[in-house]
Amino acid sequence: FGSENELHGCVADVHRMLDLLNRFGFPEDERSRRVLVDSPQWPKHLQPTLENMREGIAWLVADAQPGDCLLFHYSGHGGRMPRSDGSPSEWHETLCPVDMETEGM
Repeated sequence: FGSENELHGCVADVHRMLDLLNRFGFPEDERSRRVLVDSPQWPKHLQPTLENMREGIAWLVADAQPGDCLLFHYSGHGGRMPRSDGSPSEWHETLCPVDMETEGM
């Protein structure tokens, strides 16, 4: 929020996705959802920083069992980083956290 890289539709995208999940009956409790949003009204621990995004992805998969339904929705900037692992693809696709200029991608 408030950066020169701000995208204006991302928060609205997230709220539309939450409405859709509610309509389909997905649980709404904090044990079932972790929503990171770049908004000054959102709690600091739920801002989409690199640390919070990594922690959120780890939380999502931590107790996953066969047959579970997991959803990761991202609305924001993406990028590419050169690969150095010998893969035939030259690039890693990346997500860009709000603190990418100081913490990286």
